[in-house]
Amino acid sequence: MKRGSLLGERTHLLEADHNNIEEQEQKKGQDKDEEKVTMSSVKQAFAFLKTPVIFQAWIYVFLSHFGASSGKADFYYNTEILGFSPSFIGVTTLIGKLAGVVGIFVYTRFYAGTSLRKFYTIATLLQSLFPLSNIILYLGINEKIGIPNKVFVCLNSIPAGFFEQICLAPINVLACRLCPKGL
Repeated sequence: MKRGSLLGERTHLLEADHNNIEEQEQKKGQDKDEEKVTMSSVKQAFAFLKTPVIFQAWIYVFLSHFGASSGKADFYYNTEILGFSPSFIGVTTLIGKLAGVVGIFVYTRFYAGTSLRKFYTIATLLQSLFPLSNIILYLGINEKIGIPNKVFVCLNSIPAGFFEQICLAPINVLACRLCPKGL
C-alpha cells in the first residue's frame, strides 16, 4: 500500500512538473509577443522624433530650457531675504499659471496663423527680457520707485507664465497634428 501511494505521489508530481513547464513555455511566448509590440512602439516613436519638423521643435524646447535658471536662487531670495511665506510663493505661482492659460488663449486666437520662425524670433526676444526684471528686485530699485516687493513679484510672475506657455503652444499644437495615430 505504501508502495502504491508513493508511486501515485510521484506520478502526480511528474504531471504537475509537466504542466508547470508547459505554462512557463506559453508565458514565454506571450512575453515575446509583448516585447515585439513594445519594440515596434519604440521604433515608431524614434521614427516620429526623427521627423525634421519634430526634431527641430524638440531641439528648440531643449535649448530654451537648457540655459541658466535662477529658480532656486529666486526661491531662496524670496523666502529668506524678503521673508515671503510659502503660501505667498504659491499665490505667485498660481498667478503665473493663470497668465499661462491666457497666453495659450492669445496664441490660439491671434497668432496661430503666424509663421513659426517670425513668432519664435519675437517671443524669444521678449521672453529673454523678463528674467532681467529680477535684477530690479535684487537691487531694490522697485522699492525706490514705490513698488512694494510683494506687488512687484506678483506682477513679475504674469509675463513669465504668459510667455512660457505662449512659446510652448505652437510646439504642442504641431506635435498633436503630426503624431501618428495610436502612438
